[in-house]
Amino acid sequence: MNQSMPSSSFKQTRKKKPVLFKQRVIHHSMYFFWGLILLLLPMLFLVDKGNVILSINNYHTPVLDKFFRLFTHLGDGLVFFPLLIVFLFIKYYQSFLLLAMGIGNALLSTILKRAIFGPIPRPKKFFENILDQIYLLPDLSVHSYWSFPSGHTSTAFMIAVFLSLYINKRIWTILLLSYAILVGISRMYLFQHFFVDVYAGAAIGCVSAYCIFYWLESRKLKESKKLNGKLKVTIQHIELQKESQLQDISA
Repeated sequence: MNQSMPSSSFKQTRKKKPVLFKQRVIHHSMYFFWGLILLLLPMLFLVDKGNVILSINNYHTPVLDKFFRLFTHLGDGLVFFPLLIVFLFIKYYQSFLLLAMGIGNALLSTILKRAIFGPIPRPKKFFENILDQIYLLPDLSVHSYWSFPSGHTSTAFMIAVFLSLYINKRIWTILLLSYAILVGISRMYLFQHFFVDVYAGAAIGCVSAYCIFYWLESRKLKESKKLNGKLKVTIQHIELQKESQLQDISA
């Protein structure tokens, strides 16, 4: 007489989900980042191209001028490359993941900007007939072409997604999203990009980061022994280097 398999045995024979996807099939950060993208989508159709940036241009103050002049650099290599180095000391895989995201983001942004959309006029060129009525920060190089998309914004959102996936805490996701949003606002405040450029940059940063993250996770590169290591610099190693340098000098 055939007996049915006990439920405990049946559970053991069920195919388990890969550990890599156990908690990150839909990471909580996706609700924040993609929620923002969807929330702002109607503005592309309801607001004229230059209205947002002209409205922002009316609210210049000395404090905001200094703040956004500096903060906008957090969307370029000032953050990306130091992060790459830092994560080499945490785990090679994380540094490799960030590098892959950065390359994917840069390629997508560059192809769109240089090959597809071309030298679209930036706000300075677009509003050249009323430029005397617009406030531009003194001693700031404001570009005239290659407006779409915003590379600084795409980089900031890519970095924010990467860090939110790594830290994996909602409060940090909110803070990182705020950082990326401020970088996007800085590009409009400094009269470098339109809202549509910033919006596209945000979407590109999210797409490149999440797609590369899930693609690499599905290939189980995280389990690779080579990528599981990290750089180690011990005090003894530093002392040996100093001794070697002193010997070279004395010789």
